[in-house]
Amino acid sequence: MKTLSIFSSIIILIFIMQPVMAQPGSLDESFGNAGIVITPYSSSNEFGQQVAVQTDNKIVLAGHVETNNIRDFAVVRYNTDGSMDNSFGNGGLVIFDGGTDADMAAAMIIQDDGKILIGGSVSHPSTTWDDYAMARFNADGTPDNTFGTGGLVTTDINGEWDNAFDMAIQDDGKILLAGEAYTGGKRNVGIVRYNSDGSCDCSFGSGGFAILSIGSIIDRTRAIALQADGKILAGGWMNDGLDDQLFLTRFNSDGSTDNTFGNNGIATLDIGAKDDKCWDIKVLTDGKILVGGQSGTSGNFNYLLVRYLPDGTLDDTFGSNGIAVTNVGNSDYVSEMFIQADGKILTAGSAFTFELIRFLETGYPDPGFGNNGVVNTSIGSGSSYSQTLCMQADGKIIVAGFSKDGTDRDFSLARYHSEAGGYIDEQSTIFDHINVYPNPVLSANNINLEYTLKEDEVLSIELLSINGKLLEVLSEKQNSKAGPHKESYKLPGHLSAGIYFMRLTSSQGSAVVRLEVL
Repeated sequence: MKTLSIFSSIIILIFIMQPVMAQPGSLDESFGNAGIVITPYSSSNEFGQQVAVQTDNKIVLAGHVETNNIRDFAVVRYNTDGSMDNSFGNGGLVIFDGGTDADMAAAMIIQDDGKILIGGSVSHPSTTWDDYAMARFNADGTPDNTFGTGGLVTTDINGEWDNAFDMAIQDDGKILLAGEAYTGGKRNVGIVRYNSDGSCDCSFGSGGFAILSIGSIIDRTRAIALQADGKILAGGWMNDGLDDQLFLTRFNSDGSTDNTFGNNGIATLDIGAKDDKCWDIKVLTDGKILVGGQSGTSGNFNYLLVRYLPDGTLDDTFGSNGIAVTNVGNSDYVSEMFIQADGKILTAGSAFTFELIRFLETGYPDPGFGNNGVVNTSIGSGSSYSQTLCMQADGKIIVAGFSKDGTDRDFSLARYHSEAGGYIDEQSTIFDHINVYPNPVLSANNINLEYTLKEDEVLSIELLSINGKLLEVLSEKQNSKAGPHKESYKLPGHLSAGIYFMRLTSSQGSAVVRLEVL
């Protein structure tokens, strides 16, 4: 009987601990229906393109709906459990008619004031051509009438096809919209800058436009990113008549081409006789540039990650000479990336399922996540496509896009667990031991940091958000002797509940420790 009692206690303890010990990459069954949310709208097709989390932890998904070949902008908001937020729009959903039959949203940013900005394209009212477009909504889903006309801004660059696919907001509130501008008989890189009210910032480029031709046949721009110095990166692919070549280009803050980058402002990549494409760009904390996309031939594409040095040359410490190609299925592509505070790379992509992959900082799949770094989730009765991802304050990962159910496509989301507990970045070799406690801790309380150095070092200690944003420098360039150390720091009182990171940086690398604030 004693043996049975001990065995039963162990089983009960394991059962109780299951939520805490959830495998990184497993579905969070507290979200929606066993970790999955599918949102149909009438008998139309719904395409989710960009997901983000508000400061109150509500989840916003932007895209468009299509009914009888007519497309309208759409924004849907969910509560943290995956249920529709009835305080937003009409039962959680906003449908916005841009005044044409082809309104397509490709990007979204939640502003610091809580307003929701979406970017994409609309068809020109008097032609079959497309124009750049943005719409802005108040926090309750109503159009922001202080932005453009009735919340809508459209831009015709040169009287022909103009399609925007990504956007960014500068520190001064100005908005950048990037995509393709048809000028000179072909599609070119096109960036437009707006003031915060949606009016054209005509001080940028030529009359508000920065246009750049790279390939002789076509340039497809899909991504934009801002550097800390205000310079602007844009990426996609170009074609000179053979295969598609990935490109990354950089502009100065005034819209002129930055000729110090790559070859006269342009870095191109051609991996053999394949098509190589950029779909997303992230600027890393050390100034290096990470590009995500795909490489291969029709029907046989692989995941592609490329890391560049700040001058546009390949970083040979990443992958194989700066390039990491990962084969999972036959139609793989990195649609969006998220950089964890420890440098690991999360990617959303598609192999006709929701596909989530985590890579090590070196560019190789993380064996501690999912199945050797890969998580595949089938959603709906047909194919599903993961277009976007983000991370909540508690570290859970949201992947979103759309799935096919019968003849219709529906907004779709899935939520996954990430790590539990603290960890040291595996790239760090200077630390023998590191620990932070109490963990979890209350905001504004003291936190104790213990670490052991293998040799004398100069350390900086910083507090980061879950997105890797620097919140506070706790200690800067302190001389630390080899051996054990114990230090105490007071956390800021304004921290909301969630996951944070403490980063210890030396001349030999960084260590990152996870911290939970209650």
